[in-house]
Amino acid sequence: MDKGEDTHKKAKRELQKRLDKLNGKLNEYLGFAYYEIDKKMQQKEYAEWLESHQPFHWISEFYEIINGKGGFDVVIGNPPYVVYSDTKFHYNIMNYKSIDCKDLYGFVIERSYSLNCKNGRNGMIIPISIISTDGFRNLRKLMVDCSSHLYFSSYAMRPGKLFDGVDKHLTIFLACIGNQSALYSSKYYRWKSDARNELLDSMSYVEINNSILHNSSIPKISTLIESSILSKLKLNSSIDHCLTGAGNHNGYHTRKLRYFVQFLDCVPKIFEENGCLRVTSELKTLKFPSETKRFIGIAVYLSDIFFWYYIDYSDCRNVNKREVYSFPFSMRALSLESSNNLYKLGNSLLDNLQENSYYKTAAYKKYGVLKMQTFQPRKSKPIIDQIDTVLAQHYNFTEEELDFIINYDIKYRMGKELDSYIEGTLNKKSDGN
Repeated sequence: MDKGEDTHKKAKRELQKRLDKLNGKLNEYLGFAYYEIDKKMQQKEYAEWLESHQPFHWISEFYEIINGKGGFDVVIGNPPYVVYSDTKFHYNIMNYKSIDCKDLYGFVIERSYSLNCKNGRNGMIIPISIISTDGFRNLRKLMVDCSSHLYFSSYAMRPGKLFDGVDKHLTIFLACIGNQSALYSSKYYRWKSDARNELLDSMSYVEINNSILHNSSIPKISTLIESSILSKLKLNSSIDHCLTGAGNHNGYHTRKLRYFVQFLDCVPKIFEENGCLRVTSELKTLKFPSETKRFIGIAVYLSDIFFWYYIDYSDCRNVNKREVYSFPFSMRALSLESSNNLYKLGNSLLDNLQENSYYKTAAYKKYGVLKMQTFQPRKSKPIIDQIDTVLAQHYNFTEEELDFIINYDIKYRMGKELDSYIEGTLNKKSDGN
């Protein structure tokens, strides 16, 4: 062994000693200051905490990268999707800008940005809530503020999945670290399993401007046509001005959906095994001030325009109050002709849904055998198209924009599938049926 090599090894040992000492100091800081453990009186408690928490310090574990190079060139991952609460975990998350998101994956993303070097790259596979849920607003702001270019692509969980056996609506983000962020989004992708290998090759993005964000939620669109449609929708006030909360003219909807949203003017029928009518509390009630506004409102909610808007901004799991009440539709600005047409079409559509409904019997561990009125909205698509045509005139859509809306996701929405209004709301535990 030559002298140079011996000197090099000695230097490495000395550096490791110094890093170990730094690591110990950082552990003490966490244990004694961050967690308020009394250093003099609670050495045993500190030792137990050290064993249970096993703290990890990036600067001491990757000193050359963090201190010498300013961070990692690339950070990629698939972090845990786990809801965080003080009572669920035996440690506290503190001093995170993303604390309001209450999910471990959000904290991982925030940490990953702090580990990137200048002009680094970051990318992860995460739940779709990152772009569509109000609770993740602060995390989205952090990502936008710290990225020169930020891309989001979003994926359905049926018919194909990103991860086989995992029923999750997912988003992949790719970020270039820097300032003056340019924000890009893709549409909400559906695909069949045999097309999975070609999925990423077919990706396309469109740049998103602030005017089409919704509470900072990023729309799942990938064409300039969609951007134009959203811009025209945003010229309207929201529909909530005609939802009084105290009217006597009710509409109903379930939060569950697949390829059609599900709104009615009466509660779907569910019969128990003894023939008694079962009352469900799973439906959400909308109160309209008049019969006319009820049928116009339900017609609007059953339109392809609303379905597309819902997919753009929601978590794609539940029809939530945010999307229902915020939908841009100014009923006061309707022409008399459009108002009359929507009223008639709303009546016609609701009658058609009833005519095409059927009863399905299923067994539930919790409820027993139930016979449920089941609806098939795809059979009413011609009437829905007429509603969209009237709405297109109201929003001043071009023919190309109307054609996009009418044919949105048509390949999957018009396929064979159960469009039950009730089945998904009963937490089904099937007994072989």
